[in-house]
Amino acid sequence: MTKANLFLIALTVITAIASVTISAIQDEPTTVTRVNSSFTIDR
Repeated sequence: MTKANLFLIALTVITAIASVTISAIQDEPTTVTRVNSSFTIDR
């Protein structure tokens, strides 16, 4: 894995987390609970 690949992966993860956080803040607190429960089910 090159540093460029790691940077792109990190950027994608950060962007995904940011978008989820922003949408949760804009919509309602229950969105966070839904996301957390789905993560738990996936694992």
